[in-house]
Amino acid sequence: MSRIKVHDLGIKARTKKKAPKYIKNQEKCPKTGLRKIYKKTLEKVLIMDDETYDTLDPSQLPGRQFFHAADIREVEYEDQFKNITKFPKKYMIWQAMDDEGNVSEPCISEGTKASSVYLSECLKKRLIPFIKQHHEINEVLFWPDLASSHYAKIVQDYLKMEKVEFVPKQDNPPNVPQARGIETFWALCKQRYSARQKQPKNLHGFKLVWRKISKEVGREAGIDVMRHGGQKLREIGYKGVRRKMCGDPVKPNA
Repeated sequence: MSRIKVHDLGIKARTKKKAPKYIKNQEKCPKTGLRKIYKKTLEKVLIMDDETYDTLDPSQLPGRQFFHAADIREVEYEDQFKNITKFPKKYMIWQAMDDEGNVSEPCISEGTKASSVYLSECLKKRLIPFIKQHHEINEVLFWPDLASSHYAKIVQDYLKMEKVEFVPKQDNPPNVPQARGIETFWALCKQRYSARQKQPKNLHGFKLVWRKISKEVGREAGIDVMRHGGQKLREIGYKGVRRKMCGDPVKPNA
């Protein structure tokens, strides 16, 4: 059966790809919501923000590590195993990014951010200066993360007061990391941070390291990751999540 499957029928085993799990009507929301966002980006510069966690110890970041040896018995214990801490020290990182690859100053802290902290530390101190540094206020469309603090009344009132157009919560599709280039930006930053041999001593040291890494990644790959996210934004908006991720079905020969 194995020979027939592989050689005669040409059936190959393939690895399943990771994809967001959608519940209820979530799978329909991305197509409608992303299409609305994409149409606005034809006239506006898209700016998105997001939050992620990163561990203080670079070795605690998820990911496979490898070692090479002819005889495993000659390899030291610390070279064979990746020691994992159950509750590693980690920090929350907030940043904004535009579709030209520019990256804002990061806001790094311990624990989660309440709406008041998000307003004062992220929007007032970092997002608005970031927008004004690179664009005119009326040129941008802000696509915030769907965290509840990002749509608090005080946050929406402030954005309206500053005349920043933002994606309404009802039009903000959940669970579409593939269309948000900043998700790829996070992955690249963490990959570079995990390659460090020494961890920073404290929060201040971590801020200095992350600021340097995020600027380097933004400068080297920012435009590419945002352009790739923009392509997904358009394709999912018009084709839907399943057709985009699986590809258009192959049409039988006439």
